[in-house]
Amino acid sequence: SFQLSYGAILGILQISPLINTAISLYLPGVGGRSAFSKAFDKAIKLLGVSISAQLVLLPILIFYFHEFSWVGLALGVVTIPLTGLIVSLGFTGSILAWVGLGKVYAPLLCRLLEILEGVVCKVASWPLGQIYIRPGHWLTWFIYYLIVAITLKGLKAGIYAGYFGIEL
Repeated sequence: SFQLSYGAILGILQISPLINTAISLYLPGVGGRSAFSKAFDKAIKLLGVSISAQLVLLPILIFYFHEFSWVGLALGVVTIPLTGLIVSLGFTGSILAWVGLGKVYAPLLCRLLEILEGVVCKVASWPLGQIYIRPGHWLTWFIYYLIVAITLKGLKAGIYAGYFGIEL
């Protein structure tokens, strides 16, 4: 639990800004003014958050659970905003419970939790939704993290070059 929580936070805080900046530089159509472009931009950023967490967590998930859920990457586009809404509403509901309005507010929160669970369960039941992988040797994961670090360093250099209009 500790490794998954802090690994996800590490990935989101350290890698997500790089991925989102690279996407906005290299993917045409991101950052437009139309409603579709703004929704697409949000979805791409949420996908970047999901990818960032998965990059860090992949070895940990495979080591403990012997599987990788590729649908989890796309599922983050739906679950991240819904979870944020649920946490915010849960905090508000706990405050409202102090003044006696918790029973009025609780059904809405329960319904949102049911929707979240339904979406996750439905997607998790897709055939081939999970890829089963043997844990492998620790050296494999060391090389994995080394490749991720080198790739991110190159991505960061490319982002800086893109800002200054330098061709690499």
